[in-house]
Amino acid sequence: MGRRASGFSILEVLITTVILSVALLGLASLFPTGYQNIVYGGGMTTAASLGQQKIEALRNFPFDLGAACTVPPTDLVCLNTAGVPPAGAPSETEAIAPPVVRDGYNFTRRTWLQLQGAAPYRFAEITVILDWTEGQFGAKSFQLDARVAE
Repeated sequence: MGRRASGFSILEVLITTVILSVALLGLASLFPTGYQNIVYGGGMTTAASLGQQKIEALRNFPFDLGAACTVPPTDLVCLNTAGVPPAGAPSETEAIAPPVVRDGYNFTRRTWLQLQGAAPYRFAEITVILDWTEGQFGAKSFQLDARVAE
């Protein structure tokens, strides 16, 4: 009896190559999505940190700011009416100094403080909105709200 040749035929090799190529292309399509999620997560983390810093600074503010509410910091807009800042309200935009630049975009921060109630039951509602642009992914925004009691 003669020896039989062992190995793969050309057809088996081609079918295996096609199956492997399709699987690898499917896997490679996940990389852009993963990168976008990493960039977005990094921006959100930085925005949350910057917003929390502003809220912590405002927690130390006295409750007797007065009706004009013209005390520092310059990005503070006080509202003496109910609700969140209405559209078109004179919100000041603070370019955070020094500017926080990460992956080529700057963060801006807008802050509103609304005093409510009467002593000794006064409280302040704080709204901090951070905006930034993530290059090819577009404009992003992050809002933090806090309530501080007297």
